Amino acid sequence: MFKKIIQVSILSAALSSVAFAQTADKKVAIDGLLQTMNISKMSENMAARMQEDVRNSIPVALEDTLIKDKKLTNDQKKALVPKLDKAIPAMKNKVGTVFASNDFKKSFIAEQTAQYDKSYSLADINALNSFFQSATGKKFLTEQGKIAQGTITNLQNKFMPIAAEELKKIAQQEITNAGK
Repeated sequence: MFKKIIQVSILSAALSSVAFAQTADKKVAIDGLLQTMNISKMSENMAARMQEDVRNSIPVALEDTLIKDKKLTNDQKKALVPKLDKAIPAMKNKVGTVFASNDFKKSFIAEQTAQYDKSYSLADINALNSFFQSATGKKFLTEQGKIAQGTITNLQNKFMPIAAEELKKIAQQEITNAGK
């Protein structure tokens, strides 16, 4: 009985060692893949995009904050609107700074690592590494950002004017209904 317990313990320790080694190998493979994919550049691009999203939300945040303010009268709020509009450019330099932090970059890399670990096996990661180190893989990495940006730009140019007109019509209808 004691011999069986020792055998099971040894087998369990061996399997744990193999699993740990496989996990370590997978982490190294993922790190290599992310380096090949230029994770630093991906992090910078994502940070810039998220910072721009926050900056673009400044007018909405100002409006929402002004509406919810209980200390000011409606006339005082209306009088502040032009001043707040002028403050927007300066505010853009103050918001979204968290995205330029090392904490964001570390978190981005950690999240990418976790997502690849969850989604791909070690064999998959090794295959991706091989692909991205090939001429076609390198071209894919170079061109994919341009393709995505071109797609987004073309779709925005095509559909944003339609959405803007729709918004104007709905806003006008709401104003008309509110005035009744």
